[in-house]
Amino acid sequence: MTFADLTNGQVVRYRTGRAGRHDVDWNPWIEGPIYVMRRVTDLPKRLWNRSRAPRAGQIITLTVPDSADFSEIDYTSAFNVFTAEDYYLEIEGLTL
Repeated sequence: MTFADLTNGQVVRYRTGRAGRHDVDWNPWIEGPIYVMRRVTDLPKRLWNRSRAPRAGQIITLTVPDSADFSEIDYTSAFNVFTAEDYYLEIEGLTL
């Protein structure tokens, strides 16, 4: 599954974590819904080349219960995790 394929309320297997002293303190893997917010409107065409703002339909944020809001720029492909401040999110089988 890819990042763009995620839908609001979709049930996925994920785990969350917080930054620890030397490593991430991961919570156990659970199955639950993710909450996805997509951009509803698009920028005017004259601004498309000057802005990196998401286009209509692109994911702005995703979150799971008791965690931070994550976006595509929070994704670290080397570790397949999202990081925002000291919150971590890993979704099983997700690719960008």
